[in-house]
Amino acid sequence: MRPGRMINSTLSGRLIRWLASLSLGVLGCLCLGVFFSVKANLETQQDLRLEKLSTAIRHLFEETPGHLQPGSLEHDLDDLLKINRDSHLKLIDRLGEARFISMLSAWPSKARFYSLALPDKAQRTNFSVAELALDIAPDEAILDRLAAILWGAALIGSAAITLGGYLIVYFGLAPIRKLA
Repeated sequence: MRPGRMINSTLSGRLIRWLASLSLGVLGCLCLGVFFSVKANLETQQDLRLEKLSTAIRHLFEETPGHLQPGSLEHDLDDLLKINRDSHLKLIDRLGEARFISMLSAWPSKARFYSLALPDKAQRTNFSVAELALDIAPDEAILDRLAAILWGAALIGSAAITLGGYLIVYFGLAPIRKLA
């Protein structure tokens, strides 16, 4: 036997190897398609949530006459962020310094950020930019679990297809083995 030549070069061995490779490739591509589809859907939902939150914040700042009392705007912003628990807000003044940070101790390490310039009416409050952060750690955990499940499903599915292929090839080539 020459070096580099496969140990089992029989017809049944080649058929089983090709079937195993093909099934693993197809199942792997399907699982990748499912994973990236779910990931894109989650990212779209995150973008929509940030857009809705930015609209609500812009609306609060446009109601500046209702927020002439000190702390009333911050109170309304806190109430808005309590509804959106995984959202965080940083308000920056004209000098670039952060003047309001919601839950400083819980600022997310993995986040999707969105910055918006506040309307001209907000200039009376001394804030010029609002920076939103959406905590994406729960979505990342879901994607990690999904990746593990899909990886396992591809391997188990490929093993099952390979076993089924082996049995089909073994029994299908039995008459040829009898002739040999």
